[in-house]
Amino acid sequence: MTDDGTVAIEKNVPLPRGSGRAKYPFAEMAVGDSIVVEAKGLSAAHHYGARNGVRFTVRKLGDGTVRVWRTA
Repeated sequence: MTDDGTVAIEKNVPLPRGSGRAKYPFAEMAVGDSIVVEAKGLSAAHHYGARNGVRFTVRKLGDGTVRVWRTA
């Protein structure tokens, strides 16, 4: 942001590389495998599945966690 409060457009700024580390092992899961993660893992499973053409089923457990099964 500039001194007068406007936003400056910058060109040719390189995008930093990502960490390359996944928080959850969705890529290593085979159909029938499951993992237990904190409740926000529900969203991560949905997004991973949508981007990679795989399906997950998620069920809440009683302690604030969820179990995620790879189903397809």
